This record gives sequence, C-alpha cells and structure tokens, in this order.
Amino acid sequence: MEPRRSAMHLVTVLAALSIRNAQGEANPRKVAEVELNNSEPLTTLDENNFGDRGDTNLAERSTYSYTLGNGYKCALSGWTHSRDYAKGFVRSKAGSAFAKVSGLIPGALYAWKVYQFASNFKYDEPANNLVVNNAGQGLTPQSESKTATKSGISTADSSGQMSFEFVRNSKQVHLSALALAKTGQPCSKWSTTGWHKGSYKRTFSASQAPDGEDWTWQQCASRCADELDCDFWTLQQGSGGRCFIMVGTAGDYKDVGGHAEGAKESSCSAFSSLKSRISGLQSQIVDFNNHLTLSEQQVSDIKEVVKKDQQQIKKETTDKHDLVVQVRLLISQKAKLLKSLENMTAQKDETMKRLEQTQADLSSKSSQLEQTQADLASKSSQLEQTQADLSSKSKELESKTHEYEQVSSKSQELASQLDQYKRSTSDLSSKLHVKEKTLDSMSKELQDVTIKRDFLEAEKDRLENKVRTSKEVTQHLAGLEGLRASGRVSYSQQVVQVCPAHIEDEIRTRSVVFQLQPKAYS
Repeated sequence: MEPRRSAMHLVTVLAALSIRNAQGEANPRKVAEVELNNSEPLTTLDENNFGDRGDTNLAERSTYSYTLGNGYKCALSGWTHSRDYAKGFVRSKAGSAFAKVSGLIPGALYAWKVYQFASNFKYDEPANNLVVNNAGQGLTPQSESKTATKSGISTADSSGQMSFEFVRNSKQVHLSALALAKTGQPCSKWSTTGWHKGSYKRTFSASQAPDGEDWTWQQCASRCADELDCDFWTLQQGSGGRCFIMVGTAGDYKDVGGHAEGAKESSCSAFSSLKSRISGLQSQIVDFNNHLTLSEQQVSDIKEVVKKDQQQIKKETTDKHDLVVQVRLLISQKAKLLKSLENMTAQKDETMKRLEQTQADLSSKSSQLEQTQADLASKSSQLEQTQADLSSKSKELESKTHEYEQVSSKSQELASQLDQYKRSTSDLSSKLHVKEKTLDSMSKELQDVTIKRDFLEAEKDRLENKVRTSKEVTQHLAGLEGLRASGRVSYSQQVVQVCPAHIEDEIRTRSVVFQLQPKAYS
C-alpha cells in the first residue's frame, strides 16, 4: 500500500506548525490561510491504495489491515484475491466483501471516495452495488480510470466506525483504494445582535484582522478558539469593528444591535485537524518502513519463484513434442482471446455510447433541476411575500374586526337609546295631541270671550255716549227752560238756534212734552 502523502499537504502541515510569531502569539493573517485548508484532504489512487500484495489468492474469512490517509484504520474482509489488474482486492464469487474504517469521531461527518480500477474485467454488466453504513449508494462501474467510482459524505456510528459493503453482481468486484477525510465542522454563533457584559481578556483592532481591514465573526470565533483564556467572544460589526476576547460568564445583555457574539468552540479553531494529520503522518511513516521490509521479502520470494520457473522451463524444453502441443494450444487460446477482445471492444463501444447518452441525459436533467430550483426559489420568495401580505391583512382584519365590534356595541347602545326616544316621542305625541285638543277648546272659548268683550266695549261706549248726550240734553233743556220762562224766545226757536245738531233730535223728542203742555211753560 502506498503510504506517501502529497508534498503540498506536507507543506501545509509544516506551515500550520509555524504560524506563531517571535512572542509566541498566533498570527491572525496566517490563521486565515490555514482556516481555508481546515478540512482533511482526500487521497488519490496513486497516493494510497491496496495494491501491495500482487497476484495472490486470499482467504475469504481472513481480515487484512491497512492505514488509510489521515491515519484512519481500515480492515478488509470477504475478499478472495489480490490482483495487479485491480490494483488491489478482488472478490470473484457471489456475495459481498467489506471494508470497515475505525478510529473516527462518533457522530462526525466524513467525506469518502471509493476507487475501483480494472484493466481486466472492466465494464462488466451488470455493475456492482455499494452500501455505506447500511445505506445504498447505487452502482459502481469499474474501469481503467484512476478517478473515484463513487464519493459521498456519511456519519460515523456510535462506535466511531464506518462500514463499506461491496456487492458482487458481475464476474468480479474490485477495491483498489479507499479515501476518508473529516469534513470541517460548522462554526456557530449566538442569535443575539447585541453584546453581553464580561471580563475583557484581549482586544483586537480592525487593523489586526486577517485582511488588515475588518473582522468577520468566523475569524473572531476562530481567534477565541485558539486562545487559552477565552470563554466567549464579541465582535463589533461594520467598518472599524473590534474583536473582544472575553473570560468568565456572560453578564447582563445590552440589546443595541450591530454586534455578533458566541461561545468558544473547538470547531471554529484553525488548528483543530493538525493533531490528527500529524498522527496520520506518523502512522504512515511506520507503514512505509514496514512496506520496505515487506518489499525486500517479496523480492527474495520472487527470485525463488523465478529460479523454480527456470528449472521448470528447462525441463519442459526437453520435451519438444509437448512444447509444440503447448504452442498450438496457446495459439488457439490466443485466437479465442482475440475474438473475446473484439467482443469486449464492441461491448466497450456500445457501453461508451450508452454512457455518453446517459451523460447527455444527466446534463439535461441537471439543467432542468437548476431551472426547477430557481423556480422553487422564486415561488418560495413569492410565498414568503404572500405570507407577509396575509399577515399584514390579518392584522388589518383584526383591527377592522375590533373597530366593527366597537361600532356594533355603539350601534346597539344607539338602538336602545332610539327605542327609548321613540317611546318618549310617542308619549309626547299623545300628550301633545291632548294639549292640542285643549288648546282648540281654549281658542274657541277665547274667541267667544273676545266677541263678548267687543260687544261689551261697544255697549259701554254706546251707554257712555248716551250718558253724555243725556247730560248735555239736560243742560240745554235747563237753559231753554230758563229762556222760555223769560219769554224771550220760543222753545222751538231756541232748539233750532241754540242746540247742537247731535242733541237736536233728543231735544225735539223732549219738546213734544212742552208742546203738548204749553201752559206748563208759559
């Protein structure tokens, strides 16, 4: 098995080990560089594979142990052969073979790649199945390509293990290499936008940020994770904001906005994976030394096999007849192999055409999926807007309902008052009707009284006139009587000459008495 890692990865590890300055403080600019490479790398087929056993028959019930890249242990079982054309293990009988990886963090996410090289028995139909942690991963067609036949991300079980099952459907199922890498764990922050009181341990200005301008909350959280004395962190967001390293328990909360804060988390550290990487390198160095010893033993075994083969060839060459028969047999086998090769080439061409068509279909489906996702995003945005509108309308409806209830209550009060007013109006109408009748009666009586008063006043005036006339007549009669008594004038002359016109008739009436009784006046 190839234990070497890439030179670039080794440089990355060495650079991570030297990111502290002369005062022993972490350099925030270099922290950011390591943070970008925080996930473990996935090894390639050439960097790490199971092709160290050559062409060997294996015991199906035996377990073969290897160390994968990043220092994880792997146990292989259920394999029947080791072949160079597979660059690793082969199972050529029905059933399943297994690879179990241990030394993982329970519940952690790990990215993986499966390599299944095949210079022979390639493009076998049907393709073989892959199962990871009891979850089907689909078919894995093996070929001469050094790229992974399948990749994915799975979770380590409660025992810190991950199992890979290779189900043989075709003539053979291969396993050339297996790569596993711990994914970067999420770095989180609190949902608050203000800040909590606490003890300030260190303060980093904006010029000390990785870009020399402004801190991000992830960088401030990483700085807290790399500090020995840090319990939580606070960041002033925006231009010129500072990163505060806090110790102790978070105190009173100031809800002023414009801040980000969170607890110390190891997953935020830029150095969280260095220890496992260094451990993996150390294990690989040990494997490499063992591999060198194993190679020397293999060379000795090969020399012994070559020696025996040479003796066998020498013995076989003594029998020319058998050699000719064998040559003829080989020629016949060659012809069969050539024909088989032609058939396999035709199958390969047909498979490649199907693969190209499948790729075209996948590309079309991918485009459709992207369009569908875009449509879903648009619909989701519209739905959110509609929900917001509905929420607003609901609030307006609640307000209108409240107003309606108030208006309804007021309307009921007004209706009750109106009923009372109607009843009062009805009573008043009845009383008014009675008063009108009384008023009509009194009006008639008043008219009668007025007529009587006018009549009485006219009668009074007449009587008063009569009284005055009577007095004047009396006075004139008295005067006339004096004149007549003196004999100077007759009564009739006196009446004509002396009496006013308005009493003349009255005097004449009275003079009748005198004329009838002239002696009385002589």
